[in-house]
Amino acid sequence: METNIMDMAYIAGFLDGEGCIGVVPVKNYAKNRPLTRTYWTVRITATNNDKAVLEYIASVFGGRVSSHGKRPDGYRPTWRWMLDGKKVDAVLTALLPFLRTKRPQAELALQYRATFDNERKTTLRFVHKAGRFCGVQLDEGIFQRRRKIEQQLAELNHRGRSSL
Repeated sequence: METNIMDMAYIAGFLDGEGCIGVVPVKNYAKNRPLTRTYWTVRITATNNDKAVLEYIASVFGGRVSSHGKRPDGYRPTWRWMLDGKKVDAVLTALLPFLRTKRPQAELALQYRATFDNERKTTLRFVHKAGRFCGVQLDEGIFQRRRKIEQQLAELNHRGRSSL
């Protein structure tokens, strides 16, 4: 699908209002193995009850649209568009000039993604089901930089009353 500046501005505005940019843990359970692989990835989501808008965003940037939880009787179904991993780099770079409220999150997410070695997967650590640490060891400086960005994103994405 061919996109233009108007498409980018529309999608950025939609994500400013209905989206979330954050770092989330993802668990992959290996079949027939006691090892659970947990890694952290940048994820962009948008939730809405208009599935067509989310499918439009997916047609432009990829990702997946799925049902977002069970709703009480009488409520319209809610849908979620989700994109994560390496694909977020191109999306955030394209939308950055148009983002307003989510611009700080997008900039932090791009900084987080920049800490990854392109030849490796996004593995931060492996966690054995018994709780023991094993697997890839990160440079302490990179680990601390990622943790700081994760905390900054969590603060920016915090819901509830403002401390002001």
